[in-house]
Amino acid sequence: MGMTENIYRQRIEALRGLMKENGIHAYLIVSNDFHASEYVGDYFKCRAYMSGFTGSAGTLAVTLEEAALWTDGRYFLQAEDQLAGTGILLQKMGEPGVPTFVEWTASRLEAGQTLGYDGRTIGGGLADTLHKALDPKYIRFMETEDLVGKIWTDRPAFPAAPIWTLEEKYTGRSRKDKLEGLRRHMAGCRADRTLIAGLDDIAWLFNIRGGDIDFNPVPMAYTLIDFDKAVLYVSEEAVSSDVRQELAEDGVEIRPYFTVYEDLRELPEYSSLLLDRSSCNVALLAAVPAGVGIISQGNWTVREKAVKNSVEAANIRRAHIRDGVAVTKLLYWLDQILDTVDYKEGRITELDVAARLLELRGQQDGFLDQSFAPIIAAGSHGAIVHYDPDEESNIPLVHDSFLLMDTGAQYLQGTTDITRTAVLGTVTEEMKEHYTAVLRGNLDLAGAVFCKGCSGVKLDTLARLPLWELGLDFNHGTGHGVGYLLNVHEGPQRIAMAGSNVPFVPGMVTSDEPGLYLAGRYGIRLENLMLCVPAFTTEQGEFYRFETLTMVPFDRRAILTDRLSEKEKQQLNAYHAAVYENISPYLTLEECVWLRDMTAPV
Repeated sequence: MGMTENIYRQRIEALRGLMKENGIHAYLIVSNDFHASEYVGDYFKCRAYMSGFTGSAGTLAVTLEEAALWTDGRYFLQAEDQLAGTGILLQKMGEPGVPTFVEWTASRLEAGQTLGYDGRTIGGGLADTLHKALDPKYIRFMETEDLVGKIWTDRPAFPAAPIWTLEEKYTGRSRKDKLEGLRRHMAGCRADRTLIAGLDDIAWLFNIRGGDIDFNPVPMAYTLIDFDKAVLYVSEEAVSSDVRQELAEDGVEIRPYFTVYEDLRELPEYSSLLLDRSSCNVALLAAVPAGVGIISQGNWTVREKAVKNSVEAANIRRAHIRDGVAVTKLLYWLDQILDTVDYKEGRITELDVAARLLELRGQQDGFLDQSFAPIIAAGSHGAIVHYDPDEESNIPLVHDSFLLMDTGAQYLQGTTDITRTAVLGTVTEEMKEHYTAVLRGNLDLAGAVFCKGCSGVKLDTLARLPLWELGLDFNHGTGHGVGYLLNVHEGPQRIAMAGSNVPFVPGMVTSDEPGLYLAGRYGIRLENLMLCVPAFTTEQGEFYRFETLTMVPFDRRAILTDRLSEKEKQQLNAYHAAVYENISPYLTLEECVWLRDMTAPV
């Protein structure tokens, strides 16, 4: 057993010692920060610190005898690797016979025992689920103990990056207008106040951005808003006097981040508070006095933020052209290196490709950062759905195989997310067949026309049918919403087989990313972002379609054109013509010649 493996066993044993001291029989460690964010800052990576598993999603449950970790299909291979030797059992979520962590925890606890967790990291919805499962056994809950914080002596500092404001030429809507819209909604709900804890909701509402989470330009914040003022709870050192002044002009008061709990405790009796239980943590909910009426519903900001206005949409199109230039230049570079000694002798690695793309994006006007850790996956690494290379896992590019690249960027003009799978050398007929099936799924979804009221759960099949015909499938959703210079994964709309009944509305930006993953061999994913736009209206109602925003060619060398329908051929040709028209003005002559060949009609 290696040294690193021992560390996690030692940490679990240290946790058990603290559990015994506090009379706790089971302890939950989730992946959340205090805001139910998808990605979290280093300060909040308690589950990774305790287990060694670094994927973005997972839950660790520890009893005095056992420890188990739950994660989803994206991370099964990674988790198996990282948990080896730790004594922590991997529970593959959604697989036959695998209990949920709630069921597992309930089965381990005896009547009258105690479950512990840091209540600031557990959302109201999960707390309800835990109570429903455990209350019949008279389980006690200890929600105030951050036990990991007592073990983690060199824990990173609490984040407090500078907050900056985003001008109206980018947002298309003023802070004042957004606050007025929210207050009209509050009046309609007969609420005296609203509490918002979602970081992207708050950043959008106040037209501010920050840097407290890698790749997600949001500040750590809460807000409590009534009809007279809006209080923004942030680390005070993060707010300059200029930003403070600008916010004050719109009736926004700055208060220290953790003060929100005190202010909630002082809410007047018989007043009403509007909030979203799913994004508010247990500690926030516990701070609200019993006499305050809670009106629980989804945040007004979620849908408002998802439906991009005309200014945002125009900016996003510009961002995708800039990003398309960078990614197209990368694909050209990949093509050129195939004849070099460095490539042939295995000196060009996944991390080299990531660095090259970051350099190319950095040359684009308005570029700020990447929108997530780049997934550059050579050969069999492509079969690990959310693999991102580090110094330990990094390998040279694999000859005569695929290179899967899922990357994105943050521009002042918007957020991008694109996946391309490039051919390195020569690929087999079977590989081309698989690539073509994934491409067809991408085109068939992008070409959909659908009626008003249609949701992603109804459209998902379009992207899977070409794979299903070959007895193949993929174990992730087909599409997610994308923010505007915000989170790369944004609700409420999704394209997935289940659980996504939010109807599409013109202005929503969503990804289209079917894939195929063959463990130990290769992976293929092709992802574009799409904007929902009106198509036409008939006596039967309104109909919508998608406008593809991403501007990067697909790899012609992997396409079996005889497998494409006439409609798919026309679609591919029209898309490639648009790519050439939009991207070629920013390329060198050599790059233009290459792009003309890559986008020639099939």
